[in-house]
Amino acid sequence: MDLSLMDFWRLDGPGHLRFVMQPLFAVLLGIRDGRRDAKAGVAPYVYRIIFDSPRRRESLKEGLMAIAVSFAVAIIMDGVIQYDVHGIVHPVAALVVGGLLVASPYLLLRGLVCRIMQRRQHGDPGPGRAVGQL
Repeated sequence: MDLSLMDFWRLDGPGHLRFVMQPLFAVLLGIRDGRRDAKAGVAPYVYRIIFDSPRRRESLKEGLMAIAVSFAVAIIMDGVIQYDVHGIVHPVAALVVGGLLVASPYLLLRGLVCRIMQRRQHGDPGPGRAVGQL
């Protein structure tokens, strides 16, 4: 059975809805957790992971717990779809696809929402803008 890399990134056929639903759930989780971070007054998530070494382990654990179910569902769904389409499951490909569809949007939105919320809370308009100007 000849499998190409493009077979794993099919946007049609069985399971194509996962390319919408899985990132959507990750985006919603990222927004929720980014708002929590801003209300708690903590630094954005990725910044804490990279630069806050005393609390890095705690931050990683908290983030992994937040997306664990979505990530597991993404991996399982991708494995089932691989088996249905190709008759074989490639676990590494399922991990990569699950990571891209869930972890990437979550990390991006969590940090972005935290930054936006913190700027609004502190009245910081951002670069080149006066307070009250959009």
